[in-house]
Amino acid sequence: MESKKKICFIINPISGVGQQRLLQKFVPKLLDKSRFDFQLLVTKAPGHATELAAKAVQENYDIVVVSGGDGSVNEVARALQNTNVPMAIIPTGSGNGLARHLKIPLNVEKAIKLLNTGKPKQIDVGTLNDRIFVNMAGTGFDAFVADAFSRYGKRGFWSYIKVTLKNLAKYKAQTVKLIIDGKVIERKVFSLSIANSKQFGNDAIIAHQAEVDDGILDVSVVNEFPGRMFPVLILRMFLGTLHKSGYYEGYRTNSFSLETTDGVATHLDGDPYFFSSKLNIGIKPLSLKIIVP
Repeated sequence: MESKKKICFIINPISGVGQQRLLQKFVPKLLDKSRFDFQLLVTKAPGHATELAAKAVQENYDIVVVSGGDGSVNEVARALQNTNVPMAIIPTGSGNGLARHLKIPLNVEKAIKLLNTGKPKQIDVGTLNDRIFVNMAGTGFDAFVADAFSRYGKRGFWSYIKVTLKNLAKYKAQTVKLIIDGKVIERKVFSLSIANSKQFGNDAIIAHQAEVDDGILDVSVVNEFPGRMFPVLILRMFLGTLHKSGYYEGYRTNSFSLETTDGVATHLDGDPYFFSSKLNIGIKPLSLKIIVP
């Protein structure tokens, strides 16, 4: 008789809008207990998910499940990259960009059931200096909002919209210098996104060609624009036509560097991070396994 597989659930209790509280109710009911033994763990602070995932690898767990958003996925991926232990995602974040790209159900019950039938898929992981990102990294307005949102009391899509609108007038476009394949590109940008998947989250498409397993990063630049164009560009994102705007530039590469004169505020999978004035960006092809439909 085949031995049961061990699954470790790592739950971010403050992620998204509280759906993760359903896990204690539904995991025992929906997981195939003839095939799996499981443990439920709750994170206590930023970075704790990485510690818990690393311990699960050491204790020979077969699957590590993260319940949270892209930031929680990032924390667990830090420990699971370059291992044979696949990650599964119960998407309970505000945007769930990676889960949406991979067609992982947003419904908690359906996402749990996927553990019974899903298969591991190898995907790329991006690198930004000494840190990784799984879905998206960037600088400019996105990072400005990510920092403000991290300090906002409430989570969820509408809270993110409120923070975005509140900070729009405060943000000033920044000058960046890209060095891609030996070519120097200097721009005054509203935002610069480094995409592994197509979208930020909530089906807001920033990189229409991006795939998570092609060994390529998609660099999406939105140049400075008149304020009246903001609603138009947001609409284009949700329609998947941002790349057709005259304010958009796209580049595809596996490594590049980025410089500013003022230092760099950036985000990694939606969580703010701060570096010195130069960023070196690259990719680790097919270095992470994720359970997908």
